[in-house]
Amino acid sequence: MKTIKILAIILSTCIITGCSQVDLGEVGIKTEFGKIKEGPLKEGLYWYTWFGQNIETYNIKNQTFDTTEIVFSKDAQEATMMISLLYNLDSSKIVDLHKNTGIKYSDILIKPNFSDTLKNVSGKWEAMDMIGNRQRLSVEVYTNMVALLKPYGINVQKVNITNIDFKDAFEAAVEEKQVALQKALKAKNDTVRIKEEAEQKLLTAEAEAKAMSVRAKALEQNKSLVEYEAVMKWNGVLPHYMMGQSVPFINIGSIQK
Repeated sequence: MKTIKILAIILSTCIITGCSQVDLGEVGIKTEFGKIKEGPLKEGLYWYTWFGQNIETYNIKNQTFDTTEIVFSKDAQEATMMISLLYNLDSSKIVDLHKNTGIKYSDILIKPNFSDTLKNVSGKWEAMDMIGNRQRLSVEVYTNMVALLKPYGINVQKVNITNIDFKDAFEAAVEEKQVALQKALKAKNDTVRIKEEAEQKLLTAEAEAKAMSVRAKALEQNKSLVEYEAVMKWNGVLPHYMMGQSVPFINIGSIQK
């Protein structure tokens, strides 16, 4: 009879109690009728009664919140922005987070603040500037999100804009502008190249003219240079036929003496 009573007590205890495990990388909160009874709970196994009690767990490891938002630039260009936020929860502030926000903190805090921040930041940039400054945009959004979420115990680690997609008409206009800029740059480079080549030819011509002038002046002052240059150009072969008795490069008068 005693054994039956013990078994009945154990059975009734199992019926009215439950257990929940807080895993590594999690923090638990034990509640009773919605109010915090105990926490933060580290990893381990915890018992609670089915009647009015519960164990809520919060993931404190790095998590990613991805979203796609329709934003408008400063010059009223519509764009679809895909962006990712990396964050984690401060375990020391889990009790306050649960008390003030609850387990749905992502929908209540992260999502609306992220959406508003993206729209506000995008509205400060011209559409053309947004295309080439995605990293700066990410940093600006990150700075704003850190300030907004840190008081709640949500630590923002990184913000990354993965894509900015403008309307087809605007993208076509951007492409046409880029093509025009490239053509203008090519024309400018060609102009510079042609000018440099012309200047180089002018410098070469001036150098050659100066050299010829110096050379002509030297020949005029020293007649023997004429014979010297003729010797330098002579291939060493005497002509087969010669008119008169003169031999090239030989001073007959010096031989007779």
